[in-house]
Amino acid sequence: MTFPGEWEEKLDMFQKLIIYKALRPDYLTICIKDFIKKKMEKHFIEPPLFKIEEGYNNSTKDTPIIFVITPGSDPLADLKKFSDKKMGKDLKQLSLGQGQGKQATAMFKKFSEDGTWLLFQNTHLYISWMPKLERLIEDLGKADVHPEFRLFLTTASSTDFPISILQTGIKMTVETSGDVKQMMQNAYQNYTDE
Repeated sequence: MTFPGEWEEKLDMFQKLIIYKALRPDYLTICIKDFIKKKMEKHFIEPPLFKIEEGYNNSTKDTPIIFVITPGSDPLADLKKFSDKKMGKDLKQLSLGQGQGKQATAMFKKFSEDGTWLLFQNTHLYISWMPKLERLIEDLGKADVHPEFRLFLTTASSTDFPISILQTGIKMTVETSGDVKQMMQNAYQNYTDE
C-alpha cells in the first residue's frame, strides 16, 4: 500500500523500511527484498542454481562437501545422478543416528582406500559421533587415500556441528523456492540435448 498523504513522496525507500520495521516487522523481509531489487539488481536476492558439479570441481579427496539442507530440500537424487555420471558406480550412503558410529567409521576407512564416494546423511542427528568424524577428516591428509574418494555430508543448520569440518569443507545450500522460475531452472539444468 502507498503511504498516506504527502508521506509517499516525502520518504525515500530506506526511510519507508524504518517505518515498516516499527509498524509491520512481519513485512520487513519482503520490503528489504524489494529495496535490494530496486536499488541494486534482482540477482542479489535470487539464490543461485544448485550445481553439484561446481562443488565437486573445487573439492579434493580430503575436502568434504557439506550440504546444509533446509526443510523440504534433499540433494540425494541429484547427487546419485551426478555420481553415476561422473564415477559410473553407485554412491554409498549411510543415514547417521545413534549406534551407527562403528558402521560409519568402517565405511569411511574402506571407501577412502578404494575411491568410492560416501554420503553421510543427517549428521546433525549424531552430534556425539562428530569428534570421531573430525579426526577421520583430519587424517585424510596424512593417510593413504584414493584420489577419487569424496565425502559428502548433509546437515541441518546446527550450532553443534564441528567448526573445523565447516572450515575445511565446501558448503552448499539447497533451498526450496516458491518462485516458479527458480524451480523450473533447477529442474531443467540437469538435462542435456541427449
